[in-house]
Amino acid sequence: MRSHAKSPPLLPGMAECIFHICGLLPNVISECSPQDITNTLWGIARLFPGGASGAQGHVHRVSVLSHAIIRQCAQRVAVLTSQSMANSFWAMARLEARGPDVERYVGLALDRLRAPAQLEPFTPQGLANVLWALARRRTAGAGGGPQGSGLQPTLLAVAEAAAGRLLEFQAQELSMVAWSYGKLYEFRKEEAGPARGGRASPRPAPVNDLLRKLAAVAAERIDRFEDQGVSNIAWALATLGLTGAAPQAFLEAAMVHCTAELGGYSAQAVANLLWACVRMDNFSPGGSARSTIERFCSAVAEEMMRRMTTHPNHLRRDKHGSDTTVSWRDVAGVAVALSHWGQNRSRSVMTFMILLSLQAAEWVAKGLLTSQQMFNIARSAARLHVPREHMQKLVDAIEACIMIRGLRLNDIDKRQWEEVQQWCPSGEASNAGMLYDTWD
Repeated sequence: MRSHAKSPPLLPGMAECIFHICGLLPNVISECSPQDITNTLWGIARLFPGGASGAQGHVHRVSVLSHAIIRQCAQRVAVLTSQSMANSFWAMARLEARGPDVERYVGLALDRLRAPAQLEPFTPQGLANVLWALARRRTAGAGGGPQGSGLQPTLLAVAEAAAGRLLEFQAQELSMVAWSYGKLYEFRKEEAGPARGGRASPRPAPVNDLLRKLAAVAAERIDRFEDQGVSNIAWALATLGLTGAAPQAFLEAAMVHCTAELGGYSAQAVANLLWACVRMDNFSPGGSARSTIERFCSAVAEEMMRRMTTHPNHLRRDKHGSDTTVSWRDVAGVAVALSHWGQNRSRSVMTFMILLSLQAAEWVAKGLLTSQQMFNIARSAARLHVPREHMQKLVDAIEACIMIRGLRLNDIDKRQWEEVQQWCPSGEASNAGMLYDTWD
């Protein structure tokens, strides 16, 4: 039995015992030490992810105890050790706890963490957990961006504290730090403030310095990272548009290393890594990694085709034992990334896009793709100049969704659809010529 799909298995009767303890503890929580209460919060978060969310995974007794502990943490914030604070932040994020008591505790803790002396006792894992928790809060809508909040001074202090200790960080901790800063400074339209390059908000120079140093360290240890760790760092560097030798060196090292490892990577990690790498040439002077990117694009295309044409039971499993099947979201993401690069129309890339266009046409006709997925695939095929004879079924299927099923298009959909029609008008007989003529 598991208390949650992402939690460790529980022995028979253990859940009932835990719930009984959860019911008793709020009455005596004030008598427990700070370490005891934060250890308890960590434990129930480990067993019940989302247990205080009020949504899927919510467990009432877990939520009541969680908020009782959080209120105690706020009252005792001055005496919490670095480990207790890091554990409590990680646990609150995993439990998806929200509310005035959470905001009060986080605010008090952030005030304390602005002081460099307070950060010295934190382990690398502790610093990574605090950043990860803050980033998770923002992605869940519980915390705003750094601008206009009390968060910025703490993020600056943590960046300065971590920059000189990066050699102490494990690979997973480096990945967590990069991903967290990427999420925290990722630009969001609903939040005030100017965007830099359309994707990232302005940030203090020490944050950029930290991430460049992190990229350099990670490049030297590229073989120690899991697939998600590599793609997380790559995503953060690309999202924040970091320039310089270190980010480029990491992305090049990632492509070289991962080309031979793609068969054991999750489809999401492959798509995210490709998305980041094809943007490298936009901010690397001279485009020195062009041939590396082209080889990586071809390798990803070949891997995606293999997964699309192999029965799931015969696919290789990743390093965690999970299957490596692909979703339409994954292949649509790969298609968008390939079209963004655009300079590589190798045989592998073109064959993948043809296969994807033909399979997508069938799924669009069955009403099984979202509008975003179908338009992303169609526009990517148009940008890569997939022969019209191989795009026609997809274009006509989309046209039928619009004209017969009454699919409503937003402004983005309309722009994408217009671009597709410019290359391959709906209902037009194909006279595009032979497939091989499109290969460079």
